Amino acid sequence: MTLAVLNHLWQSTLCAALAAVLCLLLRRNGAHIRYWLWWGASVKFLVPFALLMSLGRAFALRSPAAVVTPRALPLIINGQPLTIPPGAVLPISGSSLVPWQELAVVVWVLGVLALAVWWCGRWWRMRALLQVGRPLQIAAPVPVLSTPAVIEPGLFGVVRPVLLLPEGLAEHLSVEETRSILAHELCHLRRRDNLTYALHLLCQMLFWFYPLTWWLGRRLLIERERACDDAVLASGHEPLVYSEGILKVCRHYIGASVACSAGVSGGEFIYRRVQHIMRGQKPIPLAFAKRLLIVSAAIATLSAPIAFGLFSAPVASARAAPDAAAMAPNAVERRLYEETRPQKEVAFDPRNFDKYVGYYEIDPLRARKTIT
Repeated sequence: MTLAVLNHLWQSTLCAALAAVLCLLLRRNGAHIRYWLWWGASVKFLVPFALLMSLGRAFALRSPAAVVTPRALPLIINGQPLTIPPGAVLPISGSSLVPWQELAVVVWVLGVLALAVWWCGRWWRMRALLQVGRPLQIAAPVPVLSTPAVIEPGLFGVVRPVLLLPEGLAEHLSVEETRSILAHELCHLRRRDNLTYALHLLCQMLFWFYPLTWWLGRRLLIERERACDDAVLASGHEPLVYSEGILKVCRHYIGASVACSAGVSGGEFIYRRVQHIMRGQKPIPLAFAKRLLIVSAAIATLSAPIAFGLFSAPVASARAAPDAAAMAPNAVERRLYEETRPQKEVAFDPRNFDKYVGYYEIDPLRARKTIT
């Protein structure tokens, strides 16, 4: 189990490194492209390569072969037969090893439960704010509520999202600033940012012990807000008005307490966001070569483990059981006699296994030489 987890972690890390290289090459292009690349690297933690490899093995061509069922063979210890069933594992006496794997599983479960309780508590507090919210007559594709809580405007919910605005927002923002803020939140709605980030939170909860998942969450927040900023500016809003609206929200309201909610401030990235907005640089359209590079990387990431499982699948074959006629008659009679004798379990020192290695392994070539 430990080896499987380590393999999954380094494979997911490799995918994150590939996404980092692609994002570096696409740093002048749209932030929404980089967001989906980072999100794909995050979702990779939920899809192990072993699953894709097993899918490849399922499609592998296998030749029919006979199935050989091993029989329980007696082992003679000091004249007494000891029966060892096929596949049995004998415990090692006197073992005082610490169950590290069991302890690691317990620690992992406790960490998952702690994060789940923490996030559920924060979500429950936001649900309480929604229940006391007052509906507003604002034309929007989702319900708009007003809350007396001093929180920033934000889109809350995954299945049925709600736009929550603080009371007195119009007292601090002008009409144009309010429109730009609402355009930012509706951009989160169109992009389904709450849903995609909730999937990352699931990955972050399951792999809470791995710092890379937390770093990916930070990158997702940065690119998510920058993508919405680009969309707001592309819709015709003035950069200065939009920046002043964001700064006023940060001055008078606090950030949302739910990680998978999409607010306008975007956490602690305000300085870089305002700097990016005021520059007014439009994203460069994605060239055909870069599109081909992204598609090729995605296809290679998915097809490589499937192809590995397809070509590494063992051919269904079984070594034929040795023919009794090819063995020496006295050896056959002696072993058949040992199998028919009454059997009794006796204590056996595992250190003596080496003395009996190959005792019941019948070599057909050696048997033929004995007969000739």
